[in-house]
Order: sequence, then C-alpha cells, then structure tokens
Amino acid sequence: MMEGLANIHSDQELPEFELVYWADILNDKPLDLSVTDPRDPYYLNDKYVPFDKNFIRKKSQIRQKVLRYLEIKLDRYFLNEDLSSNYSFFSNLVISRYFREVEIYFNNDCHDERSELCLARDTIKRRLINTLLKHQDKEIILLAHSMGSIVAYDVLAYSIPEFKIHTFITIGSPLGLPFIISKIAGNEKFKLSGDKKLKAPPGIHHRWYNFADPNDNIAFDKSLRDDYHPNALGIQAKDVLVENNYVIRGKSNPHKSFGYLRARKFSRILNHLITPEPKRTIKFYFKRILKFIKLPG
Repeated sequence: MMEGLANIHSDQELPEFELVYWADILNDKPLDLSVTDPRDPYYLNDKYVPFDKNFIRKKSQIRQKVLRYLEIKLDRYFLNEDLSSNYSFFSNLVISRYFREVEIYFNNDCHDERSELCLARDTIKRRLINTLLKHQDKEIILLAHSMGSIVAYDVLAYSIPEFKIHTFITIGSPLGLPFIISKIAGNEKFKLSGDKKLKAPPGIHHRWYNFADPNDNIAFDKSLRDDYHPNALGIQAKDVLVENNYVIRGKSNPHKSFGYLRARKFSRILNHLITPEPKRTIKFYFKRILKFIKLPG
C-alpha cells in the first residue's frame, strides 16, 4: 500500500493498521523467508518485490469477452433459485481441487488451544470478530484478499450483522463464483424471503469496493454487483477492474495481494479514504476553481 501511494505521489500516511492472521489455523507451519531451497515445502515462492516497470503483460480482449460469457453461464448452470448448487458433486470437486482452504473452512475440524476439536470456520471467524470488536469505536476500513473476503463476508453478514464498518474492500475475491455462493447460502440455511441473491453485509455504511484483475483466475467472476443485492442502506459492491502488476522472476501472478495493494486505481481510492475531510475539501474546491480560471490571451 505504501508503494502504491508513493507511485501516485500521495503524501498520506497509512492510518492504524492491524493484520488478522489465520493461516496457522489451517497449516502446521508458515512459509519461511529464510528457506532458499525451492524444493523445500516451506519455501516462499512469491516474495514481496517492488514493481518491475520493464515488464509488459499481454492483454487479450477476446479472452475477456469469453470470460464474461462464462461468468453468466456458470450462474445459470450451477445455481438453483434457492442458491443451492445444481451439480453439487462437480462443485465440491472444483472446490476441493482449486480452493483447498475454502473446503477446510466449511467442512473440516482443526486443533485449537482452548479445545481439542473445533470447526476451522468458527476459529477463523473468532479472530476477525475479536479484532473488529477491539476497534469498534473507530471508523473501520476492512480489507480482505481472496479467501479472506469469504471470511470477512461471513462475519459481517451473519456473525455480527449489527457491527458498523465504514468501508469494505475485497481484492482478488472468489465471492462471485457459484460454488462459493452455494456454500455460503447452504451453511447459513439461506432463505430467499423474496430475494434471489445474497445481500451486502448490513453494517457497511459507506461503500463496498471490489477490485479484480481480468487475468485473476481465482476472482473468475469479476462482478459482485450482480451477485449481491444492496443492504438496507443501499450499499452494493462497486466493481473496479485493475491491473495487478505483481511479477517475480519474469512471471506474472495476477492474484497476488502485493500487486492489488499497489494498483493505481486501488491506491487512488485508498488515498481518498484516508485523506482527512478538510484537506480533501480544499483540494476539491481548488481544482474546481482552476477549471474556471482563464489565462490572459
């Protein structure tokens, strides 16, 4: 984020930041920066590296059109009106193959220091809930990447729906995939009650931004706006396509969080959110005044 703000020439400092870490619940050990052998199971392949300005990624408009067509077809073929999965075996197979952490989150047990067995989902959610409650007297921007967006949505929509947050930001999110929607709806015994979609969490009172790179295969469905109805305040996902510029050893990874957090569009919105209101207002009116100034001659 700091790299992204510097790239747009912002002088804003990041506000208080806290990471909600949960990878240790699903894994025995974290990947290790000090491991140098790529064959080691704890080798960290995608380390943080600054943006390589010499890298150019090829773009394909045909690919984007095909992906958008498939997004529409996936919902029609795999989701019933009650948001249950039309082909549950295939859906579970896809989740098992490509979304291991999601499968564990919804189905498997884990070890916890306070009990011998617990649902991984409950343990992960508890960490986020406790962190949010600790900061409940502040304006909160909740930023969630990949599976973290599933956890965050689960917590905000069902665990503590009364909890107020200023802005919800999802990056590289699989929340639009029909397999994920059916899992969320099934685990919450979702009832349509007149609606045929899930809703934006009720506690969001300013904005929900959803950032996706067109080449991010995890965020295959780039648009969450057409999958989640507005909450009672009219807040609905605002989908923003960005270029995730994460590259390491000449290879692009358009799902990596580092690239999302320094993407230009993301940085501009972040800068707007963290700029104090008086300063933002002065800049706004200064730009408006300049538009009406005509130089002599």
